[in-house]
Amino acid sequence: MKVFIGPYEIAGYYIRLHEALRKMGIKSDYFCEFHPFNYANLSDYDTFLGKVLFLLTKYKFIFTKFKTKFFSAKRFSKIFFNILIAFTRVLIFFYSLIKYDVFIFSFSGSILNFLNYLDLPFLKMFRKKIICCVFHGSEARPRYIDFYGLDFSNTDKLLRDLRKIVEKQKKNLETIEKYSDVIIGSYLNSHFLKKKFIDFFYIGLIPPFFNNENIDDEKNDGEKLIILHSPSNPIHKGTDEIRKAMENIRKRYNNVEYIELIGKDNKYVQEFLKNCSFIVDQLYSDTPLAGLGTEAAVFGKPTITGGYVWDKLKSIYDENVLAPSYLCRSEEIEKAIEEMILNKELREDLGKKVKKFVEENWAPQKLAEKFLQIINGNIPSYWYREPIDNYAHFAFIREDKGKELLKLYIEKFGEEALFLDDKPLLKKAFIDLAFS
Repeated sequence: MKVFIGPYEIAGYYIRLHEALRKMGIKSDYFCEFHPFNYANLSDYDTFLGKVLFLLTKYKFIFTKFKTKFFSAKRFSKIFFNILIAFTRVLIFFYSLIKYDVFIFSFSGSILNFLNYLDLPFLKMFRKKIICCVFHGSEARPRYIDFYGLDFSNTDKLLRDLRKIVEKQKKNLETIEKYSDVIIGSYLNSHFLKKKFIDFFYIGLIPPFFNNENIDDEKNDGEKLIILHSPSNPIHKGTDEIRKAMENIRKRYNNVEYIELIGKDNKYVQEFLKNCSFIVDQLYSDTPLAGLGTEAAVFGKPTITGGYVWDKLKSIYDENVLAPSYLCRSEEIEKAIEEMILNKELREDLGKKVKKFVEENWAPQKLAEKFLQIINGNIPSYWYREPIDNYAHFAFIREDKGKELLKLYIEKFGEEALFLDDKPLLKKAFIDLAFS
């Protein structure tokens, strides 16, 4: 059995899965594009075409980031690299069609997703096993829940762009669902799915590979408490609000140091995770422990996560399914940070619990074993879940701002622009939320 993994890296998940499968003796090849946080290096690619894809996407990122007054030069370099990348991915498709038996696709991608997923029907025709992962967030979550990556400075443009994106999301997920053998999704992001899927809470995230001797207990009590915040996207992770909370806290506590890392290399961030007291991950999450919190757990460091969905999650899942973290409503972030500062026992207990949870449930070998179960069709029935059908919420945006924009969106394009006609209760829930 030979396994293809690609085309996008998300928080180190797929390089770690690739490495874990390899350690179990499974022939796996990694075909993810370059990620600016450097989760993978050129040496992680064993195929020539994989190396070419990595280098092209890396140099595209570098060249298109150059500051230049010649807009046409920047635009030309982007077009030039896009053509080369597209050609390379076509070659990868023909190569993979012959070589691989199983395809693990990340972030609602495929080899030829830029050509309307032209590869999926051919892979299906050749009886390849297709596993599509759509649980990371913005690839499946309707964009009117998080408004991720949109231009908030121009509301009219935001609404027009939003409708195009949501329509494309719906179409993409319909195509993925049509051809996939298995979909791994997230219940709170499953609005556009129609069939049962494997709930990613039963699969989990993957921490980095570290030996236990590198993991230190908290060293800073009595001297200084180090609080770390390292957002991948400061706007949607609530960084401004977290800064304000920390400014207020530092006025009251002299032994607190706040470190903020934005856009830094993953290995660089991990060095700070080793020495911090705890992390403040984000304000508007829909999962208790995301990528950064998972990495922090390896070092026994607890995480504070803000959001609006904790009561809903607790009503759905058993306590042992949800990763331990300090959960709070977004507006209570300052109170949560202060409690963690004052309560050493809470910090240490939560750090031990999350470390144990990750080691027992999300260790790389555990994840690899779960993916092998999926590949071989030995899937426990309780892993499956029906798509969400009657619950509306916001994520990665302040709730009042989300309501304001969703209301404008419905008023401009009508309720059909929610693309939920097949789920009338869910559509009504979003309308009620917008106009509440």
